[in-house]
This record gives sequence, C-alpha cells and structure tokens, in this order.
Amino acid sequence: MKRILFVNNFALGGGVESVMKTIIFNLPKNEFEITIFNFLKDNKFSEVYDSSVNYIYEFDIEKKMWRELGRNVISDIINAREKEIIEKLDSKDFDIVVAMQEGMPAKYVSKLKCKNKIAWIHINYQFSEHTRAVFSPKEELECMKKFNKVVCVSEATKKIFIEKIGDSGNLCVRYNPINIYGLIEKSKESIDFEMPNDRLNFITLGRLDKQKGYDRLIESANKLLEEGKKFNLYIIGDGEKAYSEYLKNKVKFKENICFLGGKINPFPYLIKADCYVCASIWEAHSMSIQEAIILKMPIVMTNYLGAEEAFENGKAGIIVEDSEKGIYNGMLEILNHKEKLKEYKKYLEQSNYAEIEKRMENIIQLFKNE
Repeated sequence: MKRILFVNNFALGGGVESVMKTIIFNLPKNEFEITIFNFLKDNKFSEVYDSSVNYIYEFDIEKKMWRELGRNVISDIINAREKEIIEKLDSKDFDIVVAMQEGMPAKYVSKLKCKNKIAWIHINYQFSEHTRAVFSPKEELECMKKFNKVVCVSEATKKIFIEKIGDSGNLCVRYNPINIYGLIEKSKESIDFEMPNDRLNFITLGRLDKQKGYDRLIESANKLLEEGKKFNLYIIGDGEKAYSEYLKNKVKFKENICFLGGKINPFPYLIKADCYVCASIWEAHSMSIQEAIILKMPIVMTNYLGAEEAFENGKAGIIVEDSEKGIYNGMLEILNHKEKLKEYKKYLEQSNYAEIEKRMENIIQLFKNE
C-alpha cells in the first residue's frame, strides 16, 4: 500500500479543495493510505472526511482571522516554521506527496525528500498574485522542476504557465475529476428556503474574490432590476470580510440580490435555480461550470481564457464578452428569451459523462507511475 500525502492551504473551501476531496474519495482505499496536511486547521474536517483519512496541520487559527492577515503576513508566519514543517512531513516517510496548489504548498513539497512529488496548477498565470507572495517567476520555475509531474488543469493553463513562467519539462494536463453520481445525489437534499416561481432565478457559486467578478455581476443585476426586469440573483460563497462587505454594499436591491454564504453542500441550491452565471475574470478550468453542466443547468459565462474547454457555446448556454457589459447582455438575453432555457436543458439532458468519468482513471495512473 502506498502512503500518499496531499498538501494544501485549506482542507475545505473553494474549487481546489473540491478537486482534492474528489480525488481522495475516489482513490482505491486498498492501494493508498491517505493523509492531508494543511497549514491551517479546518474545524469541519471530520464532517467531510472519515477516520480513514489522516489529518495533520500546523496552525489552529480561525479561518476568517487567518484570511484577514493578508498574503504577505501569512507567508511570513508559515516561513518562520519552515524547518519544523519540513521535518514533520519528512518524518512520515510518504511514498507520494502532492502539492494541490501553487504558491506555499508547492514551495514546501518541493523541499521534501520524497522521491515521487506531484504539483497541481489551477490558476491562469496572467493573474497569479498569490504565488508572487512566495516566488519570483525564476524561483517558481526552479521549484516546479523538482517535481516528477506538474499537472495543469487545462491546455490553456499549461500554455499560459509556459508563457509567463517557463517550461519546466514535466508539465501534463489532467482535467479536474468530478464525482458525478455523488454530486447528483447531494443535489437532492432540501434547502432552507423556497426560491420564488414567479420570476427567473440566477445563481452563482465561488469564494468572494476579485477573480470571480462579483462586483460587475452585481452592477449588471442592479442595472437590470432598475430597468424593471423581474428576477433574483443568489450568490453562494464566502471570503475576506472587507471584500465581502464591499460587495454587499454595492447591492441596491437587497430583496433580489441575496448572499447565501458558504455552503458545504451548495448543489441543492443550484438545482433549484433556473440559470447559472459565471462572471469570472479568469479561471483555469472552472469546477463550478462543470458541476452546473452535470446538474443540467443552462449557463451564462464570461469568455475568459480557456472558457471553450469547459463549455459548448450556444448549446448549453451563452459565452459573453468578458466585461460588465457582456454579463449584463447575457442576463438580459436570458430574461428576454426564457424559452432558450428549455433548449439548453434539452441539450444538457443528452450530455455524455464518459469523458469526465475517465478523468479519475488518468489521475490514479499518474499516482501509480513511479
């Protein structure tokens, strides 16, 4: 049995954590002994992972307080314990170590003695502020060369990494795995309120972060509501307090634009809505878009780099200009032509999951290769 360690900033949270969870849940338990290491303890870990998954962490600090410290302060706190963290992880003698995220996880895993190290890249390196708090581009390239494989979650992600950082010679592409049947089963759970059926309900999912473009989504919704359009917009996710408050203060119609906070299981909320909106400025390969497609949800999404890899424009929804105007026009198109939602749903009902199901097989093979 191989002993495998996953290193990430958090255990639970956004898309990266969701990918990690899906991989771990689908690894053959008779072949892998699994451990997760986080710099920050997650108090809800045992609500998601069972006792077969070992858990170690370095800091027991409230997540909100941690996020409010800022990237540079967090880097300083972690780096002050570098020797202790590396010694702790090396002492466990893992067969495989996986850095599930760029930046600090990659930096620490690259320094471990383990012979089989794998890194994951989830970001568009045109927008990589959180790694700049850890590396210069030259340092990051040297770090990535220390891994057996560096996994990019899309072809676009790989292309931009080479352009902005360089070719480390060990890059490969593995699309994010999704637990299709588990996701569908979770979507059947009840929610704590009823969405109105006398109007169209838009929904979006993701951490409250500038990358997700929520400010321009809210401005687009404000404008449409001012023009008399009848709809609700639900936003699922949490984030840094200051940015969350900034977004909430932009809302002019509090009865129509609703923040639902973070949800361990957001899928029952998604399935109750009529249309998913992705206003992101950038994504690598959006998990929430793929999850929405699996749940047969029509989509309005911005044309960020690599969007076409996640979505078939005109069949499952609309790809719009990557701007506030584009988001406004996409939502307006749906509001003015609600019959299109039925066309999109009809196409989605015929979707084939075969390719998505193969993704996990490709990742397991990656771990089995020495």
